[in-house]
Amino acid sequence: MHSLMRTLLRDVDFNDSHIHFNRNVSKTNIRETDKHYIIRTVCPGRSKSDFNLTLDRDYLTLTHKSEENEEYEYITREYSYSNFKKSWKLPTYIDEEDISATYESGILEILISKARQNNTKKLIAVS
Repeated sequence: MHSLMRTLLRDVDFNDSHIHFNRNVSKTNIRETDKHYIIRTVCPGRSKSDFNLTLDRDYLTLTHKSEENEEYEYITREYSYSNFKKSWKLPTYIDEEDISATYESGILEILISKARQNNTKKLIAVS
C-alpha cells in the first residue's frame, strides 16, 4: 500500500518548457490517514495570497509567485524567494469537492479527502 501511494503521490516532472520545477524551493511531506491525504510543504516567509493551488484532471499543482524587490545591491545574499511550481499525481479515488489548504507558520498544509472506494465484488445475473 505504501509503495502504491509513493508512486501515486510522487513529484511529477512534466518535462514541459512552460513548467518549471525547483525541487530546492519547498520540501514536502505526504501522509495518509483513513479519510485523507495530507500534503505539508515548507514555505517560510511567504504570503498566503501568493499561493495558487489547482486541480486539473488528476494532477494537483501548487504555484508560488513572488514579487521580490530586486533593486537592492547585496553584500551577501543567502536566500531568495524564487517562484516555483510543484505538482503531484493524485489517486483516482479522491473527493475533488473536498480539498482545502491552510498556510500557517511557514507550512502550507493541503488536506485531500478520500472518496469511497467501491471494492465490493458482486455477481450480476445475465437475463
